[in-house]
Amino acid sequence: MQTSQATIYISDKARAKAISFIRAAEDVKLKAYPDSGGVLTIGYGHVIHDVDILPPSSPLNCAAMPDRFLQTAAGQRMAANLVITPAIAEYLLQTDLALAAGAVGELSKTVHLNSNQQAALIALVFNIGVSAFNGSTLIKKIKLNRPIAEIEHEFLRWRFDNGKENAGLLSRRKAEFTLYVCARDL
Repeated sequence: MQTSQATIYISDKARAKAISFIRAAEDVKLKAYPDSGGVLTIGYGHVIHDVDILPPSSPLNCAAMPDRFLQTAAGQRMAANLVITPAIAEYLLQTDLALAAGAVGELSKTVHLNSNQQAALIALVFNIGVSAFNGSTLIKKIKLNRPIAEIEHEFLRWRFDNGKENAGLLSRRKAEFTLYVCARDL
C-alpha cells in the first residue's frame, strides 16, 4: 500500500476516528454483494474493480485479469462469487482509507481542518470516492470558508443512490456532519 505525500497533513487522531466511523458504518462482508445502488462491493464497502489492489501473495490478486473483465458475463459471475478473508478485507479497508486520507490531506494543505473535520471528510470520501469529492461543491465551500449551514447542506446532498434518496446515506451524512462540527476532540 502506497501512501500519498498529502496524508502527512492528516493527524493520527483523525485517522483513528475515521476508521472507527467507517467500521461502524460499513459492516464487513467477506462475500461479494451488490450495494444499494447495485455496485459490486466486498469487505468494508470496497468497490470491486477490474484490476483490484490485493496483496501479491493473495490467490485473489486480479492484476492478471484483462481490462474490462468485470464487464463480461464470466467476470461478473466470478466477482459475484468472490469471497475474501478478514485479512484481505482489512487490507482493502486500509488501502481505501489511504486514498480517502490523501484527498483530505490535499485539502488540508490549504485549509486548516481539525481532527474531527478531517475524520468526517475521510469517512465521506471513503464512501463517495476521491473523484466525486474533488469535484464537489462541498470542497469548494470549505475552501471558501462558507457558513456552516452551507457546509451542512453540501454534506446532505450526498444522500442519493441512483437518483433516489437513501435513508441510510442520509443518516450517515448527518453523522459525518455532526463529527465535522464537533468542536472538542472525541
